[in-house]
Amino acid sequence: MAFIPSKHNSLATDLWPPPHSEKISARAGPHDLQRWERYPCELEDMCKWALVAKDKSTMDKSRENIIVYRNPPDCTSNVLYPVSVHLYGCLQNFTVGKFGNWDGNPFTAKRAIQSLTLTSGGHREAWRNQLEALNVASAFASRTLQIPLHRAHFPSQLYFQRKVFQQVAVVS
Repeated sequence: MAFIPSKHNSLATDLWPPPHSEKISARAGPHDLQRWERYPCELEDMCKWALVAKDKSTMDKSRENIIVYRNPPDCTSNVLYPVSVHLYGCLQNFTVGKFGNWDGNPFTAKRAIQSLTLTSGGHREAWRNQLEALNVASAFASRTLQIPLHRAHFPSQLYFQRKVFQQVAVVS
């Protein structure tokens, strides 16, 4: 997983209060970050660090493009490693149980999701730093896929969701 830096610190711990920054440092471990673990905060650097690939295994065509490490941690294989990023904030809402928000009705199963919402928790500078970094990835994907990005976005919260169930074709 990659860590989003600040201008003065590779883990952005200078933007968080001590209890938070200590946990971030502990998560990173005692070693210096390797190149692939250092999230780029400039578009030019992102182009050198990542690329957009098609995930042929996904059935949801709206999610077939993924950002992968250009120089993954294991360079000996032809495996693509999707970029994953450490994000920090305060949980506002979450529905992460095994079946998410599914009500048990078979007809609503295809709409069942797991979700969570992160907020700044009052740490605006640290939050904005993360959002600016995520916007670099958005701009990178937009330019690579030639899909217009209407504007940089600085929301007060980040909402994540995923489907609980995947539809499968019946084989006879």
